Amino acid sequence: MSEPVGTRVRKLREAAGWSQIELGERAGVSNQIISRIEGARVEPKLSTLELIAAALGTTVSELLADRDAEEVAS
Repeated sequence: MSEPVGTRVRKLREAAGWSQIELGERAGVSNQIISRIEGARVEPKLSTLELIAAALGTTVSELLADRDAEEVAS
């Protein structure tokens, strides 16, 4: 089973030692959006994922890597 994008965001955020507020500030989005993404309560827009990925020093492809692999396998 693939890891949800929110779980991946949370792991990378925690590895950076940032709060949801700090990631939101660095990405230019609200901490409420970060919370909703991490809690799997919202499917983020591509533009939001791009901002979050840039702030975390990764790519959208990396954030979605597990999901893409599952979709290809289907």
